Amino acid sequence: CSRTCGEGSRYRKVVCVEKDEGGEVHGVLCDANKRPVDRESCSLQPCEYVWITGEWSECSVTCGKGYKQRLVSCSEIYTGKENYEYSYQATINCPGTQPPGVQPCYLRGCPISATWRVGNWGSVSRPLTWRIQRLWDLSPP
Repeated sequence: CSRTCGEGSRYRKVVCVEKDEGGEVHGVLCDANKRPVDRESCSLQPCEYVWITGEWSECSVTCGKGYKQRLVSCSEIYTGKENYEYSYQATINCPGTQPPGVQPCYLRGCPISATWRVGNWGSVSRPLTWRIQRLWDLSPP
């Protein structure tokens, strides 16, 4: 059978042979209406499908909020041999919800980068207390 599970096909060779000696001859010498089929369907046990997930990647950042990624695929399991074999399939065949391929990650808080910023010197020549005293002196009694 062409498949190890589910629906498949099997084939056989059909040739035209000479009746007496049994040697192969051209197909036009045989009756085409009596030609045996060379293909038939075969059905085996139902196929099993599983989700295959890869390892998570490193976080996309070295600090703060980032994300991790992994490969997620649907695979058909072949159980007819000693070891399992897998083949990629459409995700619709796999049971349940597809596992996530991306997830958030948070690595320690990022260090705050800070520095002093200095403005220009002002032009005030007398202290503020002098201004208050001067206003007091000018007010009416």
